[in-house]
Amino acid sequence: LHLSLRRQRQMCIRDSYSWYFAISLATYLLYAHDKKAAQNGDWRVQEASLHKLAFAGGWVGAAFAHWLLRHKSTKPEFRRAFYLTVMGNLLALAIISYINMKIR
Repeated sequence: LHLSLRRQRQMCIRDSYSWYFAISLATYLLYAHDKKAAQNGDWRVQEASLHKLAFAGGWVGAAFAHWLLRHKSTKPEFRRAFYLTVMGNLLALAIISYINMKIR
């Protein structure tokens, strides 16, 4: 089955939106779990895991968790690393977009 280049790009964009939505939701839920664990004195999620999810595209969900849950929103080291994951993710998207434009 042959798909036009335009159709392939549309599918890629749709899949990207789906990925960002799914990973952001998962990241938000993990932040909520960690917040509850912190309040209850239970086992916590490693910060490195939260940063990896943010870098993988879950930074939108993480940003909502910072804002809505007030979780990990005041710790300077964590916020600095979080912003680096956002910049890294946006840079990766820019590079992928540039390569995609060059392939045309």
